Amino acid sequence: MYLDPLSPDDFDVLHRGAGSGSALLRMHADAFGPAYPSVVEPLGQCSLRLLGFAGQQLRLRPDDHLVDLGCGRGGPGLWLAQRHGARLTGVDFSPVAVSAARGRAAGLPMRHRPDFRHGQLLATGLADGSADAVVCIDALLYATDRAQALREVGRVLRPGGRAVVTVAEAAPGTEPGRAVSDWLAPVRQAGLVLRRRTERPGVARAWSRLYGLWRANAGLLRRELGPRIAEVLLTEATVIPPLLGRHRELVLTVAKP
Repeated sequence: MYLDPLSPDDFDVLHRGAGSGSALLRMHADAFGPAYPSVVEPLGQCSLRLLGFAGQQLRLRPDDHLVDLGCGRGGPGLWLAQRHGARLTGVDFSPVAVSAARGRAAGLPMRHRPDFRHGQLLATGLADGSADAVVCIDALLYATDRAQALREVGRVLRPGGRAVVTVAEAAPGTEPGRAVSDWLAPVRQAGLVLRRRTERPGVARAWSRLYGLWRANAGLLRRELGPRIAEVLLTEATVIPPLLGRHRELVLTVAKP
């Protein structure tokens, strides 16, 4: 959360090594326990509870157009689209992730065939007002300009559309690092209205467990991901644990007037 984010090339390497059955995914499942959505296989803090909450907040209906920004290997967007019968467009800056998402979608019974494409959080390439709903889970961190990323969310949403975004917020009186001290200002600057701010208890404890697993399995990570990406993860697993209590994990529900 506080380190410089990985590049698209780095995420290509990460996604190549983090396919189904990989040690990295097993560590995530072990760390997050029953809350981990195995059918989604996220590299992050996505849970079944979060997915259900997102679907409720987005008010998804059959045939709505759902955009998953920073879709990764496609899991969260596919879960939501399949459950609610929505049309899905997933956007990610990693070509490897986009390819993996297309492969996963090919084997799923869907009301609408999903569209996964390469793009940036700041420039999705989607048309103005084309989305009924946007979901962005564990991705806003990697935007070089988070305020601009929120403006892009507002641009692609139709009037009355909603977005659910996971973020971190620095606790008062602490060094925010890569977290943001207050999200209300950038949400307003994006032309969006904050409908709900929801804290996610227990996420820091799960990350602490995951970091411990990374450190305990350093050799396995190096073999699976290669030395450079493994060292990035291991540095994070060393630097971040003392900082976990200094920010709150949040879900923001925003709407376009």
